[in-house]
Amino acid sequence: MENDLIAIFKELDKWIEDMNEQSLTEGFNFNPNCSITILGQMGLLVDEEIAIQLNPVATVDLDAWVKSESSITQELKSLLSKNGLILDELSNEIWLPEEYEVEDFYISDRITCLKVKPLYLLVSKAIKAKEKNRILVKEAIGIFKEELVDMIIKYGGDPSYFING
Repeated sequence: MENDLIAIFKELDKWIEDMNEQSLTEGFNFNPNCSITILGQMGLLVDEEIAIQLNPVATVDLDAWVKSESSITQELKSLLSKNGLILDELSNEIWLPEEYEVEDFYISDRITCLKVKPLYLLVSKAIKAKEKNRILVKEAIGIFKEELVDMIIKYGGDPSYFING
């Protein structure tokens, strides 16, 4: 999944570059900058180590915070669609712990794409969608141990729901 998304971002990058060149020659205003933060299940799937350890269920939804001109977002949606994926329109509603951390995923002159570290995605799943993610979070506690348990407690969750379930 990681390579598929990188290929999509490379294609988007080329499209932005072409649009930027066109805007310069035709004199229209175009902001070629794009910021994407990968969230949710896709964030787990594109983390190779976690994807192997937890084997999260595949998804066609790309949960992501996207900051860009609307034309860039539309092109991203089009590229995702061509690859059997969709940009989840409710991504802006996703909650993350306040101290969440990110890692570089795809960086160019035009695109900054980051992925949220798995620990924080799992805390989000444990707090906001515990029923749906019970098995996943239980397995993740086996990997992250006290760090995940402590964060679940910090944000009002009950780790025993996952450990004893």
